[in-house]
Amino acid sequence: MRIADSSGTQNTWTVSGLLGRLGDLLDEQPDLQELTLSGEITNWTRARSGHCYFSLKDDQAQVRCVMFQGEARYLNFEPADGMAVRAQGSVTLYRPRGELQLRIRRLHADGVGALYEALERLRRRLEAEGLFDQDRKRPLPSHPRVVGVVTSKQGAVLHDIHTTLARRNPTVQILLAPSPVQGEGAEAGLVQALEALQRQPEVDCIIVARGGGSLEDLMAFNSEVVIRAVAACRVPVVSAIGHETDVTLCDLVADERAPTPTAAAEIIAPALEDLLGELTRFRQNLLQTISRKVHLQRERLGNLRSAPCLRHPRRRLEAEMQRLDSLAENLRRGMVRVVQTRGETLVLLNKGLSQQHPKARIQRNLDLLGEQKSRLHRGMVLRIQTSRQDLETLASAPTFREPFRLTASRQEGLQALRTSLLRAAWRGLSWQSERLDAARGRLEALSPLRVLERGYALVLARAEVVSSVEGISPGDRLEIRLRDGAVRTRVEEVEDAT
Repeated sequence: MRIADSSGTQNTWTVSGLLGRLGDLLDEQPDLQELTLSGEITNWTRARSGHCYFSLKDDQAQVRCVMFQGEARYLNFEPADGMAVRAQGSVTLYRPRGELQLRIRRLHADGVGALYEALERLRRRLEAEGLFDQDRKRPLPSHPRVVGVVTSKQGAVLHDIHTTLARRNPTVQILLAPSPVQGEGAEAGLVQALEALQRQPEVDCIIVARGGGSLEDLMAFNSEVVIRAVAACRVPVVSAIGHETDVTLCDLVADERAPTPTAAAEIIAPALEDLLGELTRFRQNLLQTISRKVHLQRERLGNLRSAPCLRHPRRRLEAEMQRLDSLAENLRRGMVRVVQTRGETLVLLNKGLSQQHPKARIQRNLDLLGEQKSRLHRGMVLRIQTSRQDLETLASAPTFREPFRLTASRQEGLQALRTSLLRAAWRGLSWQSERLDAARGRLEALSPLRVLERGYALVLARAEVVSSVEGISPGDRLEIRLRDGAVRTRVEEVEDAT
């Protein structure tokens, strides 16, 4: 906004008003809302929110750029500093800081950036196949005898490797498979060199090396055919491509990466002085171990010679035999006790089973019923006799002079007494019948027939229940009672459960 001057001659702008006006002017320019800008990425940053912040520069100037998460998620490559790109977007003003910036909607790799994009796609595809996994990398041989080298005949790389191996361990031999390391034919030459070294059975490991150079110079070591050839090598491969800051796909797939060819030779070949020192330590440790073993064995032999059991072996043998006899006697007694205990338990179980036999329970209930009937009969006879005595007493009484009246009265009393007696007898019979029904219900609950209804069977031999295989012989006839009938069969074989 603007503030009117007190003099009335000039308006004063606020900072936010000025920046707002400039922003509006930029938004009103159609050629600044849809433009394409080429440049080199610098200060690339992707925030946790997904928004991307960077600058585009050329050899004279740079401009700040922002690409929000909605557009950044459609990128088909991973931008990085130094990549040449073409950006499409609009010019805006970031008003809180008063900075001119480009809001990028689409970003495309351009020139060397396209090369980066192709390499990144290849890297992601090979990584998805597992060629860069640490699990597939093999350990280097601890004491190689023959080292294969794939590099150019010219240059300092071969000289550096040869000098380093000669200085550290002259016993290590070098087998060179020369190949072009850049330019036309480099990819095929590297693959042929690797295959040639693998055909040599004496080769223990391979060094693939070259000196430093630009990205275009190192492209042969980013070739898919070379990478797959390295991954398929039968022996471990050490990659030493370019300088320490140069990283190729060949470095990622190799079993070991060295920052320089000299470092690769140092990794492959241990120093001869270290090996001799290690061998000396091994020899000393071995002699000390053997000496300790001999000393311990001598002490053990002396202890054995002085042991009483070896001085008098017959006494030791007799004592062990006596101990064995004692153990056998204890075992026999224990088995006898166990058999006796099991026999007594079986007798008790058979006795209890016989008491619960249906015939025995029915007989006991019948005896009880007969006793109740006898008691009822005696009671009725005694009551009748008493009634007769009472009748005779009445007949001899003076009132007997009117016999018809007395007879009628006594007949009524006798009829009432007979009715009471019959009711009492009926109640007694009903009570005994209820007891009998209850006893019959309990008996049926314990009856083996109920067990048979649950799927079990009762085995009889000669009308006796069979509970053990003892006394049963092949050829015996058995009766198997089931829930709804009986089966008669013949024994073919007797097998003891133990």
